[in-house]
Amino acid sequence: MTLGAQIAQGRTADIHLWGDDGTQVIKLPRPGFNNSQIEYEAQIAEAVHAVGVPMPAPLGLVQVGERKGLIYERIKGMSLGQWIAARPYRLFNGARRLASLHYQIHQQRTTALPSQRERLLRTIDQVDVSAEIKRETLEVLAMLPDDQIVCHGDFHLENVLLTETGAVTIDWIDAVHGNPLGDVARSVIIFTLVGSESGFRGWAVRQIQRTYVNHYLKLSGRHRAELQQWLIPCAVSRLTENLEGSYEILVPLIEQWLKNTR
Repeated sequence: MTLGAQIAQGRTADIHLWGDDGTQVIKLPRPGFNNSQIEYEAQIAEAVHAVGVPMPAPLGLVQVGERKGLIYERIKGMSLGQWIAARPYRLFNGARRLASLHYQIHQQRTTALPSQRERLLRTIDQVDVSAEIKRETLEVLAMLPDDQIVCHGDFHLENVLLTETGAVTIDWIDAVHGNPLGDVARSVIIFTLVGSESGFRGWAVRQIQRTYVNHYLKLSGRHRAELQQWLIPCAVSRLTENLEGSYEILVPLIEQWLKNTR
């Protein structure tokens, strides 16, 4: 098999065509990221694929020079974000499609993935916030119910590809098993950060977030108050990623959410 042209680049890995027939791609770590991360992703991808979630099939690990690569089935299609951007009037329909797919994923159960709760506990401990915020956040988390649902961990418009046979979700490196509302809360935090922008893009993201949440709660029969509780540990955990502007946006929200729980 031969390494083909690079077709995409992420923060941690490059994506190349693999082989000669165009049906496979390979994910290779970028400089600064090592082979152990690709090996970990292979384990996660196999666990998720085994429960029947719509995703590119993982096809094994290979050595390419000094780098280890993970081969995937190649999926052809535009992202849900691109689909909306091409026709902005699709905004509300796209948000409902996102919620429906997320709810579909949350029908699957497994214990083969890392624990959502353990990851939250670990990342909250690492966050550079006050001891009071940490203590109150951990108190909130302790009251929230655990579960064994498949959770994507980074579910947003660009991680959903629309193909001729249906929607496929990509980039499962952050997958865990846990409470589905914790997974929804992670998505809400992503939308909150992007939706803080001014202008049409920020407005559009805020509309997508509201519609996505409303539709997910309708499908699942879950309560908004419980989702609101999950926002607190998920927002604090998100701060460990040190995204530009995240502290300025999230810390005041976290403080207000915690105040509402007292």
